[in-house]
This record gives sequence, C-alpha cells and structure tokens, in this order.
Amino acid sequence: MMASNARKRFGLWLGWVAAALAAVSALLSIAPFTPAIVLTALTLPGAVAATWLGARRLGVFGFYWIVLAFIAFPTITPSWLEVYVVIAYPLGLVLGVALYLHYRKSSASTERE
Repeated sequence: MMASNARKRFGLWLGWVAAALAAVSALLSIAPFTPAIVLTALTLPGAVAATWLGARRLGVFGFYWIVLAFIAFPTITPSWLEVYVVIAYPLGLVLGVALYLHYRKSSASTERE
C-alpha cells in the first residue's frame, strides 16, 4: 500500500510539472522561432509517465497543452486554423477547471465511503 501511495504522489507531482511546462510552452509557442517547441517535446514523456503512474487527469490536461503548443506554432499552423487556436486557449482553462472539479467530486465521494 505504501509503494502505491508513493507512486501516486510521484505521478501527481510529475503531472503538475508536465502540465505547467506544457501550458507555458503553449503560450510561448505563439511567437515564431522560440525554443518552446523543444520544451513541449520534453514534457510529453512527463505527461505520459504521470498518466501511467495514476494521475490520469493531469496527464490529459498536460497532453491537451502539448498538442495545442504544436498546433499553435506559427510555422506549422495554416492561417485558417489560427482562429481555432485562439479559441482553444480559453477552452484549455475550462478543461483544467472541469478536471479539477471532477477530481474534487470523486475524492469527496471516496472519503465518505
């Protein structure tokens, strides 16, 4: 039981780091010729590992920002897709809040049992 708890905590820590770095790199990737795309590629293993270690919500949240960073990179994005990229940033924040509220609801229901 102790190893499972430590594994989950490490997954949560890794998930928060990966999600935060992916969100920062998604914001920085808007500017052309930034090294943010490299940072995004480095956070992908962190998001995958966090999901594997049990922090599924943080893995999904980090993966969302990783994909958005790749899509928002100016040399990759076609001009018709830029409008959707602008809409995707607030949707990422809504996704984060929804995942957090789902976490709070599920943790409250397991504490009652």
